[in-house]
Amino acid sequence: MVESKTDITKEIEEEAIYFEDEPFVSAWKQVGEGHYPLFANVSLNNYNSMHTQLYQSFGGKIPIMYMKDRDEFEKLICEILYKGVKREIPASMGALTIKGWKDIFGQSHRAILLSDGYYSAVLPEEIDIDPEDWKQKSLILRRAHECTHYYTLRAYGFMNNALKDELIADTMGLIESFGEYRHDLFLRFMGLENYPEYRWGGRLQNYRPRDRVMTENEFILLQQAAYDISRELQEHIEKNPQYLKDQTGKLKLLRKLAGIDSKSFESRFKQRSRNGRLFD
Repeated sequence: MVESKTDITKEIEEEAIYFEDEPFVSAWKQVGEGHYPLFANVSLNNYNSMHTQLYQSFGGKIPIMYMKDRDEFEKLICEILYKGVKREIPASMGALTIKGWKDIFGQSHRAILLSDGYYSAVLPEEIDIDPEDWKQKSLILRRAHECTHYYTLRAYGFMNNALKDELIADTMGLIESFGEYRHDLFLRFMGLENYPEYRWGGRLQNYRPRDRVMTENEFILLQQAAYDISRELQEHIEKNPQYLKDQTGKLKLLRKLAGIDSKSFESRFKQRSRNGRLFD
């Protein structure tokens, strides 16, 4: 069923498009654009490689730290995720939404950390795009992706390392950077550009369960889910172009995707045939 522009506007017309800012944002407003000592126990070698912006997202304003130095970016990732223990960071990881990190004054913050490399470590020649254009689109895509995680955390209470979350975030990022959802690019980001073959090093392997070992058959089913749901999503968006017209339409799409039950999202093919669709 195709939803009309009127249907979209009716649900959201009396609501604010953007959430109110969280209390910690006031501290960032005082310093404006520039650098901010968010990390109390971290010493960077090159603070000039980091630029900070207070960015307006659907989830409210949030500080975004842009990092040009990949080594510095990976150092911060290790501090945040692994308490300073050096780990190998996948080349496909170029961003992180920080939850509850404390500054030198003990105030808890949320922020987004972005690198400036190619998105998902996909090279421009792989997708036939100009390198500078792809670098700029990568930044926009990455920023929208992480802002989507921030929105789902505030609106629905979830921000997980899972296929559903990543499809939602990549969808919003692709729309923001390309003006449309690109099924082909999502598959490449996941390592499924030659589906049913899987390219090791694609992001999909990062979304396997952390509390147990996923069997080979389960991972194949996850690949199948990613491929079919992405294709179905592109068809749905093409039938409902109003999603792409303005912020109201984008927010409607974001809410629709976030409202899908996570278990049915990833295990749908264990329980039902491919004829069962998520977006009808």
